[in-house]
Formats: sequence, C-alpha cells, structure tokens
Amino acid sequence: LLAMPATVIDRVIISFFEENSLLGLVLLLMVANGVLFAFNLIPALPMDGGRILRALLTPLFSYPRATRITMVVGFLMAAGLLILAFERRNFFLMIMALFILFASRPVWSR
Repeated sequence: LLAMPATVIDRVIISFFEENSLLGLVLLLMVANGVLFAFNLIPALPMDGGRILRALLTPLFSYPRATRITMVVGFLMAAGLLILAFERRNFFLMIMALFILFASRPVWSR
C-alpha cells in the first residue's frame, strides 16, 4: 500500500515523457499535490494533521494536555514509520520519519 504512490508517480512520469503531452504534466502535478496533501495530514504537530488532532482533543482535555497527547501520537507515528522504513529498506519513509521527529522538536521543548 505504501509503495502505491511511488508506482503511480512513476507511471505518470513515464507517460509524460512518452507522450510529451500537457496532460502528463497536469497529472504529475496533481499526483504530487495529492501526495503532499496526504503527508500534511499525518497527525504530528508540525503538520496540519497534528493541529487538527489537537483541535479535536481540546474540547475533551485542556489545551496543554491535548498538545501533549498530540505530541505522543506524532512521535509514535514517526517511530512506526522509522521502523517500517528499516524493515522495508525504504529511504523515502526514513526521510519522512526523520523529518517528523526533527520538525516536532521545537514543540517538545515547550
């Protein structure tokens, strides 16, 4: 399932260079935009998904507690991605996990 976006992107890039068409470029930009959208919805605090999760938790808990819960969820997501990256030897997943971990460091220091 995680390799599917890479396969789709590969096909779109190949079709763009094979057909040299504007449609291929539009498809490539649409797929890239979709991948960025999905990545941004990961529930880790530096991204919008973390802010959405914190906003959903704030009515149930205090703001600082909702922030801590969101930080833990983001850390667990990053740790899971890192383990998956090592297991599947996927460099892209490793970069994603490390980005989430390092981007959330300023939030951890609050």
